[in-house]
Amino acid sequence: MTHARLLPRERLEQRGVLSLSDLDLLSVILGSGIDGKGVLELARSVSRVISRGRAVGEIPMWTDFEKIHGVGKVKAMQVVCVLELGSRLFSRVSEGTVTIRSRSDVKSLCGYLTRRKQEHVVVIAVNARNEYLGKKTVAIGSLNKSIVEPRDVFVWALQRNAAGLVIVHNHPSGVTDLSDADERFTKRITEAGDLLGISLLDSVVV
Repeated sequence: MTHARLLPRERLEQRGVLSLSDLDLLSVILGSGIDGKGVLELARSVSRVISRGRAVGEIPMWTDFEKIHGVGKVKAMQVVCVLELGSRLFSRVSEGTVTIRSRSDVKSLCGYLTRRKQEHVVVIAVNARNEYLGKKTVAIGSLNKSIVEPRDVFVWALQRNAAGLVIVHNHPSGVTDLSDADERFTKRITEAGDLLGISLLDSVVV
């Protein structure tokens, strides 16, 4: 006797989330299809939009998903929120579990900034052993400018009992060299840190 293939929700219930393919996961998120277009077919259409976004390092806009026949505004927003949540959670690590040894370590923590269309300035705090204490976005700017003062950086750093900092920001233009403004800001942070006993270990553009 042949048994009907379990639907994604049934397989999730009986076998757990690891038994689901990417399309299965999307179909569970979407919930249902429409007349003439089943939920798995709908999931394939959504997956293609996600793949196009991944190719350029961006999470698509919810309006990109809404254009798919069968995906309304609510489902489109649900999908983009799930993608953003997954991206944020993946980028988080627990305090003390990571040691910052190189720029590769920094970029693994802040790689999500490459998808941002505005400039974001993020501060990573470490202890005297260069162990990760946390990170905080201290400024969000326009496409070509962000505004941040040293106090925005060091008030939080002092609260974390940081011994050192790494400043990370993105350039939406795609240019990864430090600009003259970046250099001036780095100098101000270095001087303020010297007064407070908190070293600026690096300034990284992603």
